Amino acid sequence: MSKRQSRGSKGSSPQPRRYRPPLGLEYREFVGELGPANGDIVTELHVRYGVRDDKYLDWSIAVNLRKGTLTDYLGSGSYLERRRLSRVDVSESAIRRYKFDPKNPRTPPKVDVEVQLQAGDEDVVDHQYNVNMAAASRTWRARHPAAENDPHAYAVFGFAGLDRDPTFRQNRSWLRNTLVAVDSDIAEEVMVDRLAVYFPQHRNPTAAVLMPEQDIFKYMTASERPSPEQSADPRESMEVAALQITMGMAVEIANTDEDWTDRLLE
Repeated sequence: MSKRQSRGSKGSSPQPRRYRPPLGLEYREFVGELGPANGDIVTELHVRYGVRDDKYLDWSIAVNLRKGTLTDYLGSGSYLERRRLSRVDVSESAIRRYKFDPKNPRTPPKVDVEVQLQAGDEDVVDHQYNVNMAAASRTWRARHPAAENDPHAYAVFGFAGLDRDPTFRQNRSWLRNTLVAVDSDIAEEVMVDRLAVYFPQHRNPTAAVLMPEQDIFKYMTASERPSPEQSADPRESMEVAALQITMGMAVEIANTDEDWTDRLLE
């Protein structure tokens, strides 16, 4: 009787090794609004990536829907509701796309495998980030023609382009958990509600603020602010809301040095 053929011996078909994000990645995140809003429904883009040797080797690009306005947030005593719409990420040795039903958040998402990965596919993973970010920008503008005149989508995708540059990341190494905003955004909404939802555990969040008239970004650390639960009287907060500073005012207060700016267009 012949001996049983050992695993991996001649004649067998060994399975390729699965892709796993390597250890030692430097992780960063940023989140911003995609305008224009649809009534009180706002779309937000949340990106997280792990980088090493200037390659994005682990990443996720998520689109979420937020319901409510600053007045709702201040009056309710709780953070605004968010529901998932879609996400594409590196998971289970593949580039996977998840489509959620925001009307039925408990329904499992539809999952499509876009690219199967195996060990050694670092360049594929890095390239697929570019492919999917570019697709997200094109799709958003195609579906929302008014976005061409809204600075929010321009700010988010513009910051994503800047952040892809290794020199930018090196010069702005402290920009890790970043709230992307436009100068006219109310600071209370960006630095309390959005900060608490997306970066609740991070002590040193930052903000990148687009100044549309100058076509530049300015940056600052985003200090934590009291939560609605800590407010003595929500109605008092609502009365003061009209006096809240904008993100543009906040970043101007934080610094006035031109070295803190980045032009999108030269």
